[in-house]
Amino acid sequence: MKTKLLVSFLARKAMTKKTGLAPIYCKLRYDGTTTQFNTNIDVPCMNWDSRRTRVIGDNKKALNLQLEHIRVALLEKYDALIKTNAVITAKTIVDFYKNDSIIMDTLLNVFAKHNKDMQMLIGKQYKYGSFKNYKTTLKHITIYINAKYNAKDILLSKINYDFVYNFSQYLLMQTKCNNNGMMKHMQRFKKVINFSLKNKYILHNPFNGFRIHFERTNRVYLLQDELQRLHEVKLNNSLCKMRDVFLFACYTGLSYTDISKLSKKNLKKGNDDLMWIYIKRNKTNISKSRSHIYNINETVLRPHPGITHLSYGIS
Repeated sequence: MKTKLLVSFLARKAMTKKTGLAPIYCKLRYDGTTTQFNTNIDVPCMNWDSRRTRVIGDNKKALNLQLEHIRVALLEKYDALIKTNAVITAKTIVDFYKNDSIIMDTLLNVFAKHNKDMQMLIGKQYKYGSFKNYKTTLKHITIYINAKYNAKDILLSKINYDFVYNFSQYLLMQTKCNNNGMMKHMQRFKKVINFSLKNKYILHNPFNGFRIHFERTNRVYLLQDELQRLHEVKLNNSLCKMRDVFLFACYTGLSYTDISKLSKKNLKKGNDDLMWIYIKRNKTNISKSRSHIYNINETVLRPHPGITHLSYGIS
């Protein structure tokens, strides 16, 4: 349930100037916090209605309209903050109203800004998959903060080695992450911390002393006879096509994303009279060529005599 923001105005008669004018202050109350600021609007004490908290007498229409503009602007800033992960207080709303910038003092807020900037560069500097991974890391940190501290966010100044280490253990014990999966999340978390350091949101590095290390893994792979048996099994048309694409990936080493973008224009005859695949890897954007013999008139996958690779028709 969204906490209600209360905005009111008061004339500070105790601060009446020699001109007889009293400054009007705006008072905000939100979730147990209170703050106020000078609206820079002055009125004669006799022209202030304390009960209605509005100007009366001369120029009341113009002055009350100015006060209403301030109230609406504060509500708009509050609505904008609600859409972020910032820790919201009455002072936070006023600060946002005055400097028109998101308050960069909380972890999730900075992480969300990093992801938003990253999303704008998809296709130019980043792949969607990388952006998606950062979204997942942010989700894990959000859940962790809520579970550990019963809070929506945490101040950057509160992030220390203990937070970093305990978050890594949470990933290992409370999620499906293995060591390497956990370390990838910690790498992304560290990048956001470095982003905060460079922008001087924080002055100390909570990752000091935390070592990111990946364990060597033995990749499971299919043997040649296993691939051959898979090739020979009888399947319906739909599954046959899926099997063919899978085998094609096994023999070429191309990823699913790269294969999905493959077309005849990627096939070129090399100096050795063999057909080569010329393609930029989607993940690295680096040009790669792979040597395989192709008969582009073929429509089925079949062993090619004399070699261990397969001939496949590409549409």
